[in-house]
Amino acid sequence: MDTRMIGVVFDKDGTLIDFHRTWEPVIRQAASFAAAGDAPLARQLLIHCGLDPDSGVTAPDSLFASANTVEIAAAMITAGSPIAAEQLVPSL
Repeated sequence: MDTRMIGVVFDKDGTLIDFHRTWEPVIRQAASFAAAGDAPLARQLLIHCGLDPDSGVTAPDSLFASANTVEIAAAMITAGSPIAAEQLVPSL
């Protein structure tokens, strides 16, 4: 009998890893993509979804901290992203 176990840890809340240092660059890149390179719009998307673009801190009750990819994409579109949901979340 094989008794090996495999575990996957997903620590989005920052208990084990530094959330801001790990996710901030990805979040900024996603906002820039969703804004089609428009820096003021990217800033607006960051704020709308919960990242302070000046401090780099994500609000704990924000979309970036607790929502899934589809929910974040929908919020970005609502906030002005010109990119279609299928491009923001290719698995749709």
